[in-house]
Amino acid sequence: MAKFQFLGLSALALLLLNGVQAELSCENAVDDHAIFTAASGAQFEVFCFEDYYRGDLAATTTDTFDDCIATCADTAGCLAVAYVYGSCYMKDRLGDEPQHASWVWGAKLVGATALTCVDNEDDNTVYTSSAGNEYEIRCGVDYYGGDFASCHVESFQYCVEECDKEAQCVDVVYNHGTCYLKSVLTQPTELSYVWNARLLGQASPSQTTTSAPETTTSAPEATTSAP
Repeated sequence: MAKFQFLGLSALALLLLNGVQAELSCENAVDDHAIFTAASGAQFEVFCFEDYYRGDLAATTTDTFDDCIATCADTAGCLAVAYVYGSCYMKDRLGDEPQHASWVWGAKLVGATALTCVDNEDDNTVYTSSAGNEYEIRCGVDYYGGDFASCHVESFQYCVEECDKEAQCVDVVYNHGTCYLKSVLTQPTELSYVWNARLLGQASPSQTTTSAPETTTSAPEATTSAP
């Protein structure tokens, strides 16, 4: 028995010396928060049992979790994966917070973040939507009135994507899960609790086009109100 254990340890040591790494796994969360480095050099952090709901860019099947992450690294626009029993769901949009899902092995590109105005992080930046449109992000700015529809979405990023679905949409305001779509721009006013994205126009043709997430747009509510 002792000889068998010695041989096993020797084999493991040999694998490590040869640079061969064991495959990633979320069984018993053994590799939670481990870092996977793809052939391209892109790094992904493993998040066992967490999923960014929706935002699927594409789906495929892979033999291993490692292969799923590597496929994401080789796919333009892919920011995260959800691996479920051989099915690899690649995502190009991140919600505000990942959701617990005990059957999902997740991994996210290191440095990838959801579009946010927390601490004005993305203020005065330009976001390119999945349809290739550019939006200027303004934190704490509202164009009062001009609402033609509203909907409930998981994140600010989804709110911006909703604007692409409506030809008349020129601006959105995101307020604690509610997305207000606007067809008219008035004078900008400061409103600390809203996150704003104003349509600038079509981005460079080199931008990758993917389908927007499905949500249901409802009849407009009253003008944006305080939470």
